[in-house]
Amino acid sequence: MRTITAVCALGFAVLLPGEAVAQDAPLPPNAETAIGAATAFSVGYGVWLWEAKCKKLPPDEAATFNAAVTGQMQQLSAMLDLHLFQAILGAGQSTASDPDSAPPCDDAEALDFARFGVEMIKDAGDKIAQLPAGYHLTIAN
Repeated sequence: MRTITAVCALGFAVLLPGEAVAQDAPLPPNAETAIGAATAFSVGYGVWLWEAKCKKLPPDEAATFNAAVTGQMQQLSAMLDLHLFQAILGAGQSTASDPDSAPPCDDAEALDFARFGVEMIKDAGDKIAQLPAGYHLTIAN
């Protein structure tokens, strides 16, 4: 099975309510969790776009996948800086259209790829659930 490596190389400062973090300082735990959620979501979103075209999941799994992606998309759009949110959607779109990342729809491993996307969305959801209500990640120069 093909594996997707999602690299989130983010060189920025994170501003949290009442807290500023220098660029060379380690990220606070909530920022790391939010970035992990965004990274997992980006890959899962890319597979979701691919799945919408290829339709490899059984209908019940596809419906659950769809609901999870759309729900997380709403949560992340409220939680993340607009530029970061747009970047994760763009990375997901690249995953969906890259033949080196996404297999052809008729590939023998296509169902495994779709289920990999489901797992990535579950991982993103687990990370989102760890964040405090009202959390917002902002990119600063």
